[in-house]
Amino acid sequence: ASEVPRPPGAQGDLGGFLRMLAAQCRSSDTLAVVGATVALDDFASGRMLPRIMRSCRQLEDWLRESRSVIFRLQSWRELSGHTHAPGVEAPALSTFLSRKAVANRTNFYNELLELERLEEAKDLLHGMDKLHRLVGAMRHPCLRLEILQDILGLDERYDLQTVASVVGIAYHVIDRAVQLGACTPEGGVVPTTSGYAPLFQLEEAAACMQGLERESLRHASVRLM
Repeated sequence: ASEVPRPPGAQGDLGGFLRMLAAQCRSSDTLAVVGATVALDDFASGRMLPRIMRSCRQLEDWLRESRSVIFRLQSWRELSGHTHAPGVEAPALSTFLSRKAVANRTNFYNELLELERLEEAKDLLHGMDKLHRLVGAMRHPCLRLEILQDILGLDERYDLQTVASVVGIAYHVIDRAVQLGACTPEGGVVPTTSGYAPLFQLEEAAACMQGLERESLRHASVRLM
């Protein structure tokens, strides 16, 4: 693939470079590969932590007000008026009247608290596993999908299916790196000479998307763009 120039001042800023790369992506497959690498880098560097904490506060506020039926109806109306991502249905009124939405968001909130703990511990393997499970358990998310997009640093182009691909690839990459002995599950940012360097992440993610081993990807010269 042709080299994408870094913007001025972006030398050494992997996150900024990857987001610039994502802005130029034209396919959901490429978005997923780049998004997975962004997720790993943000989690390892701690940049994801403030977003998780902000999301927890948002859910705390909503759950505190959810005892009111009027509040839940207002929340449903607001969500129903949103433009939803492809494949995501508008929320059903019955879920807000029956308090099912409250139960879903309470469970989601507790899962995010666990994700926050894993991020504080820089536990990459279990953090990516947690995100993978969170997305996999979603059936008709609205607010929860928006929260996960924010936590992962993804824009509206990342629909539910692409977000699922992002966290699935990210988990595969870190699990593979641990198996190869390139890093420990709780490892943070490591030297660029190690197997868990950003290049390793990106190549492993691309190989996962293509159903290939990383070395096969090198020989096949699979293009990311």
